[in-house]
Amino acid sequence: MLETQTQELKGDPNLVDLKRIADTLLTATTEAISSNQSMRNQLESVEKDTSELKNQVKQLQDQASRDSLTGLYNRTALSQQLDSMIERGASEDAPLSLLMVDIDHFKRFNDNFGHLIGDEVIRRVSMALQQGVRDVDVAARFGGEEFTVVLPGTSLDEAMEVAQKLHEAISKLVLVRRSTKEKLPGITVSMGASCLHPGDSRESLIERADQALYHAKENGRNRIVSETKTLVH
Repeated sequence: MLETQTQELKGDPNLVDLKRIADTLLTATTEAISSNQSMRNQLESVEKDTSELKNQVKQLQDQASRDSLTGLYNRTALSQQLDSMIERGASEDAPLSLLMVDIDHFKRFNDNFGHLIGDEVIRRVSMALQQGVRDVDVAARFGGEEFTVVLPGTSLDEAMEVAQKLHEAISKLVLVRRSTKEKLPGITVSMGASCLHPGDSRESLIERADQALYHAKENGRNRIVSETKTLVH
């Protein structure tokens, strides 16, 4: 259209033709502006839809990585996070420690008070773990009544201090049955701690913490044991 109007202007148009050409150009300009605005609106709508879709995907990914009962990371997500942390710790020569945590005599809660109470015990312990660690740490439900806490940038001695604080926080938990106002038995946990060694894999790091945990359970429960107590010198 612009090319046509340009040719007409070159043809020495009269006043009437000039008015017609001006009206035509004005109409074309208005239509172009309207079209551009429509395109901008469509682009904004597409960007909004894309942003909402990304948020939905992120929410689904987050849900897939969380344990449904506790909200902690599940075992699959723990494996992914721990692999990444081990790789980073090895490349940066940075300390990394891991705690395995097991609720003592958990079966008694289920047998004596029912599975709903058992679930509440698991939730309360998971909350204490989550609230007792840093944002950079990873608390996960390993399975059943067992949990894992990964502590990047943390030596074994420092991990034992963290474990002691978590142990004390859990020992202070008080559960009361709503229907009867009955105070339930106190909750205690056994813990095993390990730290990253050169050449460690996820499995070997967890295995040493698990051995320390087993040692804690075999020696009376309600205690924290370091891998140094189980390593053969």
